[in-house]
Parts: sequence; structure tokens; C-alpha cells
Amino acid sequence: MKSIRRNISCFLLLFLCMLLDGQLSTFFSDLLPSQLHISSHLLLIAFLYLSMEVSEQAFLIIAFMIGLLYDSYYLNLVGITILLFPIFSMAISSLNDILLYNYWTRFLSILILVFTFEMIFMGIGLLIFANQVTFDLFVVYSLLPSLIFNLLLFLIVQPLFNKIHLI
Repeated sequence: MKSIRRNISCFLLLFLCMLLDGQLSTFFSDLLPSQLHISSHLLLIAFLYLSMEVSEQAFLIIAFMIGLLYDSYYLNLVGITILLFPIFSMAISSLNDILLYNYWTRFLSILILVFTFEMIFMGIGLLIFANQVTFDLFVVYSLLPSLIFNLLLFLIVQPLFNKIHLI
């Protein structure tokens, strides 16, 4: 019964982070000049911490469900994050001992997760949607601001996730 409650609370916390991501992205993108686009990835930060709270199988199922919700809520195209989130969850779960070793490895893990997520989305955008954005414009106006924002966000929410993780 305790593991079911833990799985449900993990899912609800990830769902809340998913909803907050959209709000934070919109809020900060509206504050900045129109060329800059910031994507919040609080969900990926939560993935990193919550991977230790549930079993690998449960985390894979939760990642699949969050990916389905993310796809339908943000992209209106099912298939991108429904595959990415379970792949990220398996990678994070298998590397938990290394990724959560200390502060700097968590910091670099967030950097790698956000970079990978943004680059995959850029590649899919080029293939499927025929984006008109060149790679250098993407890096300057979207990737770099998103990386900086998410690293600052990590610094802000890390104490909260540490408290949740210790409880």
C-alpha cells in the first residue's frame, strides 16, 4: 500500500512539474525580447530526483504516462516525449548511483538532460515540421537561454527536492 501511495505521489508531483514548466516558460519568454525563447524543464529536474523514490518498473510506467500527457498537452502530437521520457527514465535509473553522487554531478546531469532534450526536439522539428530556424539561431536564441534558465532553476529547487528525497 505504501509503494502504491509513493507511485501516485511521484506521478502527481511530475504532473505538477509538467504544468509548471509551461507556465514558467510562457512567463519568462514574455518578459524577454521576442527573439529569445526559454523552455523550462522542471520536469527533467524532478525526473532526476524522483527516480530514486520508486522502482524502475514503476518509474518507467510513470514516465510513459507523463510522456503521453506531455505530448497531448503541449505538442498535440503523440509519439515524441512518450518515447523520450521512458528512455530518459531508464538512463537515469540505471545511473542513479553516479548521477546523484554529489551536487556537481546533479548539476552536470541537468545540463546534459536539458541539452539532449532540446537538441532532440530541434532535430525532430527540422525533420517533421520543417523549421525555418538555423542551428546557430537555435543555439543563441533558444538553447543557451534555456540551459542558463534551467541551471538557475535547478539551484533554486534543489533544496526542495533534497527535502522531498530525504523524507
